[in-house]
Amino acid sequence: MASSTAARSAGPPQGPAPEPGGPAATAGTVFTALFGFAHLALVTNLALVVVTAPFLLVVLSERPLASWPALVVTAPLLGPALVGAAGAFADHAADGPGAPLRAFARAWWRGLRRGLAVAALVVAALAVLVVDVVAVWGLRAGAVAVPVLVVLAVLVVVTGLVALVAVADPAGRWAGVAVPRLLLLAAVRAVRRWYLAAASLAALGVLVTAVATSPVLALGLATAPVLYVVWAGCRFALEPSPGDGRG
Repeated sequence: MASSTAARSAGPPQGPAPEPGGPAATAGTVFTALFGFAHLALVTNLALVVVTAPFLLVVLSERPLASWPALVVTAPLLGPALVGAAGAFADHAADGPGAPLRAFARAWWRGLRRGLAVAALVVAALAVLVVDVVAVWGLRAGAVAVPVLVVLAVLVVVTGLVALVAVADPAGRWAGVAVPRLLLLAAVRAVRRWYLAAASLAALGVLVTAVATSPVLALGLATAPVLYVVWAGCRFALEPSPGDGRG
């Protein structure tokens, strides 16, 4: 009798406890990840605008091509800016949502000198190639020379992107490599994984088009997501392939 009374007082049997990894937890994780990436993108966009302000002022002027000397002088600022963005992306990928501005500033300052050196060499090479294209444009030799020069310009851009991501490597694997050798290694990695280079160029093309059509929206919203795609591709391109002697 006592046992039946105790069973009745205990009430109906309870169902199984909700699993810790149920739909609610999954939705919360997804929301946290999306909010963290949105925060990363907005902060990175703001930091990029600040550190590249002189270049952006020239680009967004009424006649930027007429001010090409100013473009050449200010364009190397893009190097440390990309290094800073890559540092923020790497920090986010490793530790999740955190302090992207601090990660950007730390990577930007640490890679300032090497980032400027890489970007200056890239800008100088592009300037020479552009001058060569203008010189042979319309000539009979231009039918052969111009495509070759364009391919070289594309290789220069991709090499610079991979080298700048290497400068931002949080593990410091490339810290002791001189800039000329770093550019050579970046060119080899970019050519070896050309499909990643093509994806990076396509992403940059989208960004350039967006900046040309709607600068405020592009700089405020699209820059960091596009550069994240570029950074991811370049980081993978830097990973050693079978047979590489360097890790």
